[in-house]
Amino acid sequence: MPHNTSEAYTSTYNSEDGDISQCHHSSPISSFQTGDLNASTTADFVCHSAEKQSGSFRYVFLFCLAHFLHGVGATPLFTLGVSYIDENVKPSLSSLYLGVFYAFAIFGPAIGRTTDSVSMLSTCLHSAGLDIRHIPIAVYRLLTNGSYMLITLGMAVDGLIIAGASTFMSKYLERQFNVAPSRANVLIGCIMVPMAGIGTMFSGFLVQHFRLTCRKTLQLCVAMIVLTLIMSPMYLIYCDHDKLVGIETGYPDFEKMSARVDLNITEEPTLIAKCNSHCNCLASEFHPVCAEVDGQQIPFYSPCFAGCSDKYEPMRKEYRNCSCLPASMGAKRIVKNGYCESKCSGLVAFLVLFAPFIFCTFAVGVPLISVVLRTVDYAERSFALGIQWILVRVIGTIPAPVLFGWMFDVSCIKRHFDPCTGHDGSCYLYYNKLLADLFLAFSVVGQTVTLLFLVLALVLYSGSLKDDPITVERQEIDE
Repeated sequence: MPHNTSEAYTSTYNSEDGDISQCHHSSPISSFQTGDLNASTTADFVCHSAEKQSGSFRYVFLFCLAHFLHGVGATPLFTLGVSYIDENVKPSLSSLYLGVFYAFAIFGPAIGRTTDSVSMLSTCLHSAGLDIRHIPIAVYRLLTNGSYMLITLGMAVDGLIIAGASTFMSKYLERQFNVAPSRANVLIGCIMVPMAGIGTMFSGFLVQHFRLTCRKTLQLCVAMIVLTLIMSPMYLIYCDHDKLVGIETGYPDFEKMSARVDLNITEEPTLIAKCNSHCNCLASEFHPVCAEVDGQQIPFYSPCFAGCSDKYEPMRKEYRNCSCLPASMGAKRIVKNGYCESKCSGLVAFLVLFAPFIFCTFAVGVPLISVVLRTVDYAERSFALGIQWILVRVIGTIPAPVLFGWMFDVSCIKRHFDPCTGHDGSCYLYYNKLLADLFLAFSVVGQTVTLLFLVLALVLYSGSLKDDPITVERQEIDE
């Protein structure tokens, strides 16, 4: 229970602390403002709280151990459990039960995320009825099974898309549509979890209700992948963010401007300006705030760099008396805490396409599992599922977060500088177009490769796939 035994979390920035980056008219400009990161007072302050923090490695180790043990216990559900369901229900109802099974496996992580372990192979050996001496032969038989390997590779590549979207889609909404983190998580959760569960159960119902043969089941999966390809251009819908004052654009001189605010300043952007020259601000504290002047939103690096002299008002979530806003605003010289909320209507269009995209992506899983169970010998089903989940994890879901994280890193424009370590930290500004192009390219390439594997399995091995007896009998009657 690391969260119960560890000390209370403390942040390097406290918006209610009057001694941190507060803008007072009598405060001199600190050496930190001019870029001197070796200033003793600044270094002492910035690193002071970090020095008091106790080592957290033991808590990380406990979390990793908990994930490992959870994987050991949960893995048999997806190997032995699937095989057990298929062997103990009517063949005509197998797909429906598997659809319900995987649907609940999708709804479950919405409450608590689940992980698989690399020990799944050893978990299912004895239940599969395989002696240790027969393992190399069984592995060789599976690896040389063309239909089994093509479908497994297709599921692995499809897993890249699923794992990446599940992990980073909320962050994608934050950066591409200027959505608050809490709202982004709610939107993704309310759309992704229901659509994934419904898609999984719906595909299982189709296979069961229409008694689809292996060939027709693969055709259904190919159709679903084609639909996801058609909806992939949804990534081209995004909203350009408001330019951050002091980083992407200079401070506007409201005194020389007309009624309309113009932020297209030609001078070199810098955090220090005449309006905040009396403030003692720290560039290591990125705490975005948003002002609205004449209907136009203006984001500032922090309340201090916006010249706000009054303390934070948590009830209203705003700072007052900000000198970098026009004096004509009077008492309304306030900035709101956090990023500027996007007024772009592209978010609605993106979510409208994202919902069926998730539906079709998750609808592929259950039909492919039902086909895989027909491509191997009856006694080796549990072992085959174990090998399949290892390949899906190693090729698909494990590298997916790394690839998606790389996309965000490449798209980064400005990173936060940590004066304690002297290294760049997390990114707070992204190039929206590049990020959208990378997501689109990754989605299209992944789905195309998945489609290629399934088409090859359909063309080369559809005639050798074993159908359930009831399905074959019904097909003969229909003919």
